[in-house]
Amino acid sequence: MLGISTVWKSQEFKNGQELLKSLSRLGINNFELEYRISESTFVGIKKVLENDKTLSISSIHNYFPIPHVSIVGGGDIFLLSSESKEERLMAVKYTIRSMQIAAELGAQAVVVHLGRVPMEKVRKELFRLYDNGKVGSPEHKEAMREFNKKRDENKGKTFDMLLMSVEALIKAAESFGIKIGIEN
Repeated sequence: MLGISTVWKSQEFKNGQELLKSLSRLGINNFELEYRISESTFVGIKKVLENDKTLSISSIHNYFPIPHVSIVGGGDIFLLSSESKEERLMAVKYTIRSMQIAAELGAQAVVVHLGRVPMEKVRKELFRLYDNGKVGSPEHKEAMREFNKKRDENKGKTFDMLLMSVEALIKAAESFGIKIGIEN
């Protein structure tokens, strides 16, 4: 089975009916619904799926559709590995929502990002060095040492937070008959 992600055209078409029709003209009838799709675009997608049984959804990329509490979509708008209990609960809540929608549409999987070790300052420094053409320089090597040290220091707590989230997601995935695809 060949499929295509709606990411290819989702920024071009805000009307869900036009979006799926443009992709189906390629001769592909299986789609992944990606996280930049709004609730209103999703309404149009559902109409197309109801009227054309040759089209199907193979997977959904979390968080789908864009949660009402966010202006833009993204696979990392809530981190399943966050040290913030509130953020983790939001991540689990909206991931389960994506799973429920996937099950309703007959999709097989929900693709999720698991999170990251918090180290924004060092990450920004590495990007700055890259942008300034300093990859491999002594300054860059020192920043990489700092990055690796910080990641090693914090990975245990981040992983523990992630496991708490994943435990709830596994139960939900089993109840919906959905597979969890891990990305990044």
